[in-house]
Amino acid sequence: MERRREQRIPLDEHVLVTVLGSHEAAFPARTVDQSGRGLQIMLDRRLEVGAPIKVEMQDAMMLAEVCFTNPAPHGFVAGLRIDQILSGLTDLRKLNAQLGFNQSMASTAYSRADAAVLAKA
Repeated sequence: MERRREQRIPLDEHVLVTVLGSHEAAFPARTVDQSGRGLQIMLDRRLEVGAPIKVEMQDAMMLAEVCFTNPAPHGFVAGLRIDQILSGLTDLRKLNAQLGFNQSMASTAYSRADAAVLAKA
Protein backbone atom coordinates (compact mmCIF):
# COMPACT_ATOMS: atom_id res chain seq x y z
CA MET A 1 0.00 0.00 0.00
CA GLU A 2 1.33 3.42 -0.97
CA ARG A 3 1.63 5.80 2.01
CA ARG A 4 1.75 9.46 1.04
CA ARG A 5 1.35 12.52 3.23
CA GLU A 6 -0.58 14.39 0.56
CA GLN A 7 -2.86 13.46 -2.28
CA ARG A 8 -1.47 13.72 -5.80
CA ILE A 9 -3.51 15.75 -8.25
CA PRO A 10 -3.17 14.97 -11.98
CA LEU A 11 -1.61 17.89 -13.83
CA ASP A 12 -0.84 17.94 -17.56
CA GLU A 13 1.09 21.10 -18.44
CA HIS A 14 4.10 21.98 -20.56
CA VAL A 15 6.92 23.38 -18.41
CA LEU A 16 10.48 24.59 -18.83
CA VAL A 17 13.10 22.95 -16.58
CA THR A 18 16.52 24.40 -15.75
CA VAL A 19 19.15 22.54 -13.72
CA LEU A 20 20.64 25.26 -11.53
CA GLY A 21 24.35 25.65 -11.03
CA SER A 22 25.31 23.74 -14.16
CA HIS A 23 25.20 25.02 -17.71
CA GLU A 24 21.73 26.29 -16.84
CA ALA A 25 20.27 25.34 -20.19
CA ALA A 26 16.48 25.14 -20.13
CA PHE A 27 14.68 22.18 -21.67
CA PRO A 28 11.02 21.20 -22.05
CA ALA A 29 9.16 18.76 -19.82
CA ARG A 30 5.57 17.87 -19.04
CA THR A 31 3.94 17.60 -15.63
CA VAL A 32 2.28 14.36 -14.55
CA ASP A 33 0.90 15.24 -11.12
CA GLN A 34 1.42 17.57 -8.18
CA SER A 35 0.97 17.49 -4.43
CA GLY A 36 1.51 20.21 -1.86
CA ARG A 37 5.19 19.33 -1.54
CA GLY A 38 6.04 17.61 -4.79
CA LEU A 39 5.80 17.53 -8.55
CA GLN A 40 6.26 14.66 -10.97
CA ILE A 41 7.44 15.46 -14.50
CA MET A 42 8.15 13.56 -17.73
CA LEU A 43 11.21 14.57 -19.72
CA ASP A 44 13.67 13.27 -22.30
CA ARG A 45 16.76 13.12 -20.03
CA ARG A 46 17.83 11.79 -16.68
CA LEU A 47 18.17 14.32 -13.86
CA GLU A 48 20.78 13.89 -11.14
CA VAL A 49 19.25 13.03 -7.75
CA GLY A 50 19.75 15.96 -5.40
CA ALA A 51 20.13 18.49 -8.23
CA PRO A 52 18.49 21.88 -7.64
CA ILE A 53 16.16 22.84 -10.47
CA LYS A 54 13.83 25.61 -11.55
CA VAL A 55 10.49 24.72 -13.12
CA GLU A 56 8.74 27.47 -15.09
CA MET A 57 5.01 27.02 -15.61
CA GLN A 58 2.38 29.19 -17.29
CA ASP A 59 1.80 31.43 -14.28
CA ALA A 60 4.32 30.19 -11.70
CA MET A 61 7.93 29.33 -11.06
CA MET A 62 9.11 26.63 -8.67
CA LEU A 63 12.46 25.88 -7.10
CA ALA A 64 12.81 22.19 -6.35
CA GLU A 65 15.19 19.32 -5.70
CA VAL A 66 15.27 16.08 -7.69
CA CYS A 67 14.27 13.10 -5.48
CA PHE A 68 14.32 10.39 -8.14
CA THR A 69 14.55 9.81 -11.88
CA ASN A 70 13.22 6.57 -13.38
CA PRO A 71 13.21 5.34 -16.99
CA ALA A 72 9.80 5.56 -18.68
CA PRO A 73 8.53 4.42 -22.10
CA HIS A 74 9.18 7.83 -23.70
CA GLY A 75 12.10 9.16 -21.64
CA PHE A 76 12.21 9.59 -17.87
CA VAL A 77 9.91 10.39 -14.97
CA ALA A 78 11.38 12.57 -12.23
CA GLY A 79 10.03 13.25 -8.76
CA LEU A 80 10.72 16.70 -7.37
CA ARG A 81 10.49 18.07 -3.84
CA ILE A 82 9.22 21.65 -4.07
CA ASP A 83 11.18 24.15 -1.99
CA GLN A 84 9.56 27.43 -3.09
CA ILE A 85 6.75 28.55 -5.39
CA LEU A 86 6.29 32.00 -6.91
CA SER A 87 2.83 32.33 -8.45
CA GLY A 88 0.79 35.10 -10.03
CA LEU A 89 3.51 35.90 -12.56
CA THR A 90 1.02 36.92 -15.26
CA ASP A 91 -0.42 39.61 -12.98
CA LEU A 92 3.10 40.73 -12.04
CA ARG A 93 4.05 41.08 -15.73
CA LYS A 94 0.91 43.15 -16.39
CA LEU A 95 1.62 45.43 -13.43
CA ASN A 96 5.24 45.91 -14.53
CA ALA A 97 4.06 46.81 -18.03
CA GLN A 98 1.56 49.35 -16.65
CA LEU A 99 4.30 50.91 -14.52
CA GLY A 100 6.69 51.02 -17.48
CA PHE A 101 9.11 48.62 -15.79
CA ASN A 102 11.02 46.46 -18.27
CA GLN A 103 13.84 43.92 -18.27
CA SER A 104 16.60 46.47 -18.97
CA MET A 105 15.46 48.47 -15.94
CA ALA A 106 15.63 45.31 -13.83
CA SER A 107 19.16 44.59 -15.06
CA THR A 108 20.26 48.12 -14.18
CA ALA A 109 18.70 47.87 -10.72
CA TYR A 110 20.38 44.51 -10.07
CA SER A 111 23.73 45.83 -11.33
CA ARG A 112 23.52 48.81 -8.95
CA ALA A 113 22.61 46.53 -6.06
CA ASP A 114 25.52 44.21 -6.87
CA ALA A 115 27.90 47.19 -7.06
CA ALA A 116 26.68 48.43 -3.67
CA VAL A 117 27.23 45.02 -2.08
CA LEU A 118 30.71 44.72 -3.59
CA ALA A 119 31.62 48.24 -2.42
CA LYS A 120 30.81 47.27 1.18
CA ALA A 121 32.94 44.10 0.99
